[in-house]
Amino acid sequence: MTLDFTPEELEKSREKILAALSLSRKAGKCVLGTDMCTEKVRNNAVKLVIYANDLSDNTLKRIKDCTSYHKVQSMALDISKDELGARLGKRSSVSCAAIMDEGFVKILEKIYAEIHTESTEVQQ
Repeated sequence: MTLDFTPEELEKSREKILAALSLSRKAGKCVLGTDMCTEKVRNNAVKLVIYANDLSDNTLKRIKDCTSYHKVQSMALDISKDELGARLGKRSSVSCAAIMDEGFVKILEKIYAEIHTESTEVQQ
């Protein structure tokens, strides 16, 4: 499953995604920062990269090129670097987070599926 959240879906599920990301960090299944994330992607240790919405063009290109080349899912979250760092227990800003455990990706896939189930039910 590809996690292609629309902007509305991301807004609706933002808190659940951040909670799952925080949980993965506490479990030691997540690394933070562009350098660590790209290194783990290159080592085939990453299942998903989540990045902030206020990255510089160079940082965004670096993350997207790396994840694209290594066929790793990436997802922009509507959150600033400062807020992402704060939500993940850091005193400094955090550009991206790489989830290294399939279980946490499954949590995000479940959130995605719930949103699409709700969307489908409303449209019927």
